[in-house]
Amino acid sequence: RWLSRDCSPEWILEGDIKGCFDHISHEWLLDNVRIDRHILRKWLKSGVVFNKLLQPTLEGTPQGGIISPTLANATLDGMERMLKEKYKAGYVNRKLYCPKVNLVRYADDFIVTADRKETLLEIKEMLTTFLKERGLTLSEEKTLITHISEGFDFLGFNIRKYNGTLLIKPSKKSQKRFTDKLHEVVLTKGKSLS
Repeated sequence: RWLSRDCSPEWILEGDIKGCFDHISHEWLLDNVRIDRHILRKWLKSGVVFNKLLQPTLEGTPQGGIISPTLANATLDGMERMLKEKYKAGYVNRKLYCPKVNLVRYADDFIVTADRKETLLEIKEMLTTFLKERGLTLSEEKTLITHISEGFDFLGFNIRKYNGTLLIKPSKKSQKRFTDKLHEVVLTKGKSLS
């Protein structure tokens, strides 16, 4: 909704964390997450079974593990607070200035909005430092700064502003995944009927 207004932010940082679940620092988790350290250490070092073999876990939290989403959330918690503290509305040359910085995060996917591209370049550096402390890095190839008129993909949808109207539709990747699945189902059903 906040992207549909005339006064909405026009620049978007599409954030992609490289191998988020696989690289979260165990030491950072043990030092910063409010869980019994002894139990947390056991969870982190319990290993994973892959191809019937127990593999040690030296870093990260196995994706699909029962506690992994909680630990990933705890690791990334604080991003929004950090941005809100730095980019508050205030007076510049006696005029009220609002940088329109907002963060939306779902698991390890996130976007940040701002009124200027330069603000997002600064935010990208802040996020790089924030993530580095936690053993994580931004993917240089997939982390993009985009104008809303060009559109961006987030959580399976393409979001774009065209002539002042916000358009939200399934992304090309989502459409392809759906048609591939539909094709597979139709072919499978067709073969079973004949």
